[in-house]
Amino acid sequence: MTWLVAVTAGKWQKYAIQQAKLAGLKIVAIDDDPHAEGFSDADLVLCMDIFDIDGIQKELSKHKIYPDGVSSFTSEAGMKTAATLRTIYSLPGISLEDVDLFINKVTQRKRWGQYNIPGPNWFKASTIEEFQKKIKALKFPVIMKPVDGSGSRGITKLNSHQDEIDIKTAFDKAFKSSKSNCIIVEEFINGTEYTAEVFAHNGVINVLAITQKKKVTGTNNTVASELASPLVEIKTLQQIKSAVRKAYQALNLQDGPGHIELITTDQQEIFFIEAAGRGGGFMVFDKLVPTISGVNIALATALNACGKKVSDLMSNRISPRYSAVLRFIPSKPGTVIAIDGFDSMDKIANVEAEPFVRLGDVMSDAAHDGDRMGYILSTSKTPTDAQKLANKAEKLLTIKVT
Repeated sequence: MTWLVAVTAGKWQKYAIQQAKLAGLKIVAIDDDPHAEGFSDADLVLCMDIFDIDGIQKELSKHKIYPDGVSSFTSEAGMKTAATLRTIYSLPGISLEDVDLFINKVTQRKRWGQYNIPGPNWFKASTIEEFQKKIKALKFPVIMKPVDGSGSRGITKLNSHQDEIDIKTAFDKAFKSSKSNCIIVEEFINGTEYTAEVFAHNGVINVLAITQKKKVTGTNNTVASELASPLVEIKTLQQIKSAVRKAYQALNLQDGPGHIELITTDQQEIFFIEAAGRGGGFMVFDKLVPTISGVNIALATALNACGKKVSDLMSNRISPRYSAVLRFIPSKPGTVIAIDGFDSMDKIANVEAEPFVRLGDVMSDAAHDGDRMGYILSTSKTPTDAQKLANKAEKLLTIKVT
């Protein structure tokens, strides 16, 4: 009997938990939300604080479970607990020693600096006074964000040092989103933004998907609206893949999934923004990566976490197998009074769509990546055709708020 501990069991972990179950693994799911969607597929549910390491150990011991693997799949919040449990039980994956390289942007930037991995100029600050002193060394515009945040939470783009009110508001926003009470400020890089999804096995970094990122209008270039297969030369994709491998090698990713963000400039320079040692959320892990690459990355992650063979899964990799567009419907302020068109979109060949909201939900302006009302995923042989399908589907969509 092989036991896998899933640290957090929310909507974006549910698919991976299901895949692990289908592969014959037994699942312990830990989440502090009694309504966590992944609980319904778990063999043992631990509804408790995911940071209560002693409590988790006691529960595992009480049920006579010695885990064979631990994963947080797509959850940034669960990464430190997962790493701690791996270290305690001597399991494969990112260790407690290395986990800060993936969840602390300052630690990550320092490591990348040691390995000459290119990124924007930056500094960290713990007070507004420290920020005001250090900001003189950077050129505006700048991006301010928490050192330990994810999903675009707490991020602000500042275009000028002259607006003290905006600076104070941005600092407070980032500071409140940081568990370690620290922010990082980076020079804004003009260029094309990409994401890359990887899976590491025995130290080999397999780049499974590269997508171009678009942002929601009115969010000052901070909230994503679309991830799409890029219409670029193969040479450009190869350059990005090579740079991504070097960036993850510097972070010592030996096994498991990764999600990384980068920008290419008109001069063909590549600058890395941040990297995660987990899968991408919001349909990236369970839908986008398998569609583009042919690899069931959720299953690979579960098996790899337990030290099981994944080479057969990786041999299915055909990159790119298909082109895809993952388009999000950004939220807008008001109460949802009508949702229509999703059934019609699902009837279009090579298109699937789903709402994230229900009638009566109260929405706000899109401030971070969680502020979404639904998604459209289209696939085709070429990036252009995938875009056409997504556009055709979106014309059928109606979500009204008042």
